[in-house]
Amino acid sequence: MQKSLLTNTNDCMSICEAYFKKYPARIGFLRVDTLSLLLSMANIAAHSDVLVVDMVGGLLTGAVAERLGGLLFCFFIRAL
Repeated sequence: MQKSLLTNTNDCMSICEAYFKKYPARIGFLRVDTLSLLLSMANIAAHSDVLVVDMVGGLLTGAVAERLGGLLFCFFIRAL
C-alpha cells in the first residue's frame, strides 16, 4: 500500500477564505476580493515603504508582507 502526503501552501488568499468560511467576524467580514482590491488601490509593490494599521487579526499585514515579497520595510500597528 502506497502512502501519500498532501502538502498545502498557506498564502493569504487561502487563509482569508478559511477565516471567512469559519469565523468571518474575526477578520471583519473581509472577503478575498476586497483584500486584493485594497492592496491594489493602496499600490503595494516591491520596495515600498508601508504603514499598516491592521484591525483584521494580522491578515492585512500578512497580505502586505506577501505582496512585498521579502523586500519590505513595514511598520505594523495593531488597532484593537
